[in-house]
Amino acid sequence: MSGELVDGDCSPHHRRRRWARRLLVFVHHYPAIIREGKIMMSLNTKQKFGVTVIPDGVIDGPPAWAVSPSGIVSLTPTADGLSCEVIALAPGTATVTPSALAGGNPISGLPIAVTVTAAPATTLAETIGPVVSQ
Repeated sequence: MSGELVDGDCSPHHRRRRWARRLLVFVHHYPAIIREGKIMMSLNTKQKFGVTVIPDGVIDGPPAWAVSPSGIVSLTPTADGLSCEVIALAPGTATVTPSALAGGNPISGLPIAVTVTAAPATTLAETIGPVVSQ
């Protein structure tokens, strides 16, 4: 049974499913560029985006999400681990990587290189100093 998982159905028509070999990565709502084996994303510190992974077979449990370095974006995965919200925190570049285990073997999806820039100003505050003698 190397590399295959048989469902619990013992009928003559039971299905065979294979262990996943990779996670397919889908970015929601933003144009993304794939370059040099990475998904490239750009956003500012007031933006966020969602990502969904779909295993191409059976996985051992929910996917995990990692970011390096920390402090540039935060990750909020759903309970099942199949989706994650990526929220910009500070200017810089970080890499977000989804991963999972399939038959005890580690698998991953394309890493997402996220470049965060400072959000543009939306208001202008004026301060008038005290009146002084000339």
